[in-house]
Amino acid sequence: MGGGARYPYPKAVWSPAGGWWTRPSNWRANTAIAFAGIIGVTYGVWNLSADKEVRVRLFLIDSNPPALSSSLHGCYV
Repeated sequence: MGGGARYPYPKAVWSPAGGWWTRPSNWRANTAIAFAGIIGVTYGVWNLSADKEVRVRLFLIDSNPPALSSSLHGCYV
């Protein structure tokens, strides 16, 4: 399977993705570091968002309800 045998390629060409047929020996460590970074940033944004979150609830309940079941008619959540 694949596109055939590997062919000679120019060594002077630089690519941010690594060039032709890259297989860095430390790909597992690189993946773990990237994953930990993504998890850390996600955790920070999650906590910041939770701290700034505001939930508005409007309760319209009678001031002197005779019973709880009858006072829920005017409650809007």
